[in-house]
Amino acid sequence: MSISTTYCELLCSWPQQWATFARSWFLIDARMQPPGKIASMCSVRLQGKHKPIYHALSDCGDHVVVINTRHIAFSGNKWEQKVYSSHTGYPGGFKQVTAAQLHLKDPKAIVKLAVYGMLPRNLHRRTMMQRLHIFPDDVLPDDILANLTEELPQPRKIPKKLSEYTQEEIEAFPRLWTPYVDTHTHTHTHTHTHTHTHTKGNIMYKNLICTLLWIKASVNYEL
Repeated sequence: MSISTTYCELLCSWPQQWATFARSWFLIDARMQPPGKIASMCSVRLQGKHKPIYHALSDCGDHVVVINTRHIAFSGNKWEQKVYSSHTGYPGGFKQVTAAQLHLKDPKAIVKLAVYGMLPRNLHRRTMMQRLHIFPDDVLPDDILANLTEELPQPRKIPKKLSEYTQEEIEAFPRLWTPYVDTHTHTHTHTHTHTHTHTKGNIMYKNLICTLLWIKASVNYEL
């Protein structure tokens, strides 16, 4: 029996591991998400660190599709404070733009630069970036849409708008006090008695509930 025949029989006897070595396609929704959190998730999948077969010298990463990069979110005043720099290599070629200016010019640039900065600085980085697919909106080509295998959960919970809360949720919110209702009864010369109810207390209570609901929804806001 030749060595090549024995080797082929050994390979055929091994269990199939195609799913382990196959490249999956992950979908990430960047709407109202910090670019740093999105880039961290993309970096792990592009390198293949979530796989048991990961090795720093092997190219075993997956494809990552990021949508809605036009609607990313920064905390505080980072849209104006964060600066991106570039240099052409020629005298006078240094340029600086704020995050807001760069995002208006290219809605995909901030996420792309964030992912590029989190990948290892070696010859694999360019290959990994080729498996990153960024779209400013939620419209995907048919060929990419057919390859998607899993949608990753968003790293940050999106706070709901005040108009999105139902009346049951507002009523179930704990009350700090019972709203004051000012009722005045005015008796005129006629035999009719008019009762006027001022709802200033109800309006103040409703505004307070809206504020507390917003604070409660923003508790999980973190970058």
